[in-house]
Amino acid sequence: SILVGFSSQAGLDALLKRVAPTRAHAAGSPGNGGEPKASMFRRPLKVAGKAKGSGPGRKLPGNMPDSIESEPEMTIGYVAVDFTDADGLPIYTNHTNIEEEIDTLNMMPGVTIAELNGEVEVLGEPGTKDGMKDKGASLRGQMERMLQESKPWGIDMFWAGGSQEVTPPKKLKIVIIDTGYDLGHEDLPKSFDGVTGFIPDGQGTDYGVWDADENIHPRARGHGTHVAGTDRRHWIEQPRSRWSQPGPVQVLFSYREGIQRQKGTTSKKIIIDCIEDCVASGADVINLSIGGSIRSALYESACEAAYDDGVLVIASAGNEGREIDGYPASYDVVMSVASVVEGGGPGSDTYGEKSSFSTFNDQVEIAAPGSNVVSTTPGNNYGSKSGTSMAAPHVSGVAAWLISHFPSCEPNQIRNAMINSSQEPPRAADGWDKLYGHGIVDAGAAYLLLSSEGCEGAGGLSSSDAGMTPSEMAQGGAYQKDIGCTADDHCYTGPSFGMRLAIGD
Repeated sequence: SILVGFSSQAGLDALLKRVAPTRAHAAGSPGNGGEPKASMFRRPLKVAGKAKGSGPGRKLPGNMPDSIESEPEMTIGYVAVDFTDADGLPIYTNHTNIEEEIDTLNMMPGVTIAELNGEVEVLGEPGTKDGMKDKGASLRGQMERMLQESKPWGIDMFWAGGSQEVTPPKKLKIVIIDTGYDLGHEDLPKSFDGVTGFIPDGQGTDYGVWDADENIHPRARGHGTHVAGTDRRHWIEQPRSRWSQPGPVQVLFSYREGIQRQKGTTSKKIIIDCIEDCVASGADVINLSIGGSIRSALYESACEAAYDDGVLVIASAGNEGREIDGYPASYDVVMSVASVVEGGGPGSDTYGEKSSFSTFNDQVEIAAPGSNVVSTTPGNNYGSKSGTSMAAPHVSGVAAWLISHFPSCEPNQIRNAMINSSQEPPRAADGWDKLYGHGIVDAGAAYLLLSSEGCEGAGGLSSSDAGMTPSEMAQGGAYQKDIGCTADDHCYTGPSFGMRLAIGD
């Protein structure tokens, strides 16, 4: 299908007229779901000019653009258009070249962007169907009891730099866009704890219900529940687990069911719907343990709008095990998380090495435990999964915990504070690289940095002091902490520019 943004009602009307199905594909016939349903953005967004195929742009120091472009039309909404049916036959045109149709739609008055509505999938463990270590039915119950009582190795790693005995003073909301949530799990919050959910509008039974996570495609089964348990680990006392964290419930979970149950995948349009709903529901942090290979202007703009509205967006770098861009992690406003292993444990040369499957690129920003991570699974159970999907919620949980303590800090400052306090992985030279980003997340060290230096000293200037929007300040990867930095050792601009001095030096 094709994802199309529009700037006016007239533009939408013209679009719907063009894409009306032919007589052979009348509304409701096989291969066509009737007239496409438009979705409206919470507020108009600038989308045009980020056209298909463009790679991640790199802002120069000072955030000066390479060239001045004309002001684009504002995009007020978007719609997914089915181009061909299940047999590959055109629904409303006489040709089957989707690239030509995208070019045609981009020329229409009132259309701000037309692009492929690419596929997005959960990032499960490479080489297995669902990321679960299958020990066989006879051993599974015994294994789950042992996992329930064990302390996940990642806890000691991301608490290396300080005490975890600090109770968060402020409630906030983490929103997870994933496969679903095992609402009845004893170690996860219930509806009376404030857990809510959302299913994309008009999707029928393809997306099932948000509060279950078992009867779905094997590659996605239990994925969302496992991610939720990892996120939750930073926050509450787990009644059945000896590895629990102290303190009362201070976080509201909200779930967005974004993955089709029979396929284990979804489309960019559905994820945009979910992001918009997350922000409208008051999200402080959005966790996206999902990814795809195709860049999308509308998808990126939805992430930018969330970031500008005070939401920190965190995503898995990917499980390709090679250098390649993946989205949404490679958007500048999204914090891209790589995965590391326990190796031989603390003190060994392999403790914190990059997981073999972890994708690397210029946008990788921080790393976290992602191999053999123990967390909750459907049916009041526990399991070990691997993937950057497991690394991202470690960072999301740390970010939420920090926001609760330092609510006056902007997302850009919390993000940079985590980078500036990260611990060095086992690599040849200190600093940023494509494998680990700036280092391994350290909740305790980030807390101490923010406590001693404040929002500005730990994370750089606020957007108002910098005279930019948060999304304009966002760089991603090596360059993230450069714009607005206030300490010389925070002003690394990456391999293209080297070190420079802080503002005021």
